Amino acid sequence: FTGTPLTVCAGSPVPFTNTSTGTTGSTSYSWNFGAGATPATANTAGPHSVTYSTGGTKTVSLTVTEGAVNTETKTDYITVNPLPSAAGAITGTASVCQGQSGVGYSVPAITGATSYSWAYSGTGATITGTTNSVTISFASNATSGNLTVRGVNSCGNGAISTNYAITVNALPPQPVITA
Repeated sequence: FTGTPLTVCAGSPVPFTNTSTGTTGSTSYSWNFGAGATPATANTAGPHSVTYSTGGTKTVSLTVTEGAVNTETKTDYITVNPLPSAAGAITGTASVCQGQSGVGYSVPAITGATSYSWAYSGTGATITGTTNSVTISFASNATSGNLTVRGVNSCGNGAISTNYAITVNALPPQPVITA
């Protein structure tokens, strides 16, 4: 069969095809695509499109039975690279002032992440950094919003964190000086 050995990303479809030419007599096929596969098994020659939900090395086998006595099993392996794990809870300052800069926020390291994608739903906030620790500078007109993060790797984006609410307080008005 074809389709392996391969290195693929979790969630990406993998094609498997039986390449035997077949012989006379009745032929049956029994595929086992390995742990975390959807579908896990199949009973036709193919082609089959299989998706893996988990990472790791998967054992794929095809047993072809021709007639009553001729059985052949082929086994191969596929390496499935996982998406980053789900992001944990964000920590940092929940209440800031307009014009405040260099405010630190962090999340525990995300397994499988090679970088981190941070986002803020309010306006006037500039995020600096792509690791599990960033700083945010809030402009003089910044608004309140939610901060989120997710891990990123060559296979894609991991699950996004829960919202971390940040309240941006307005600065008090400047006093008017009269002479």
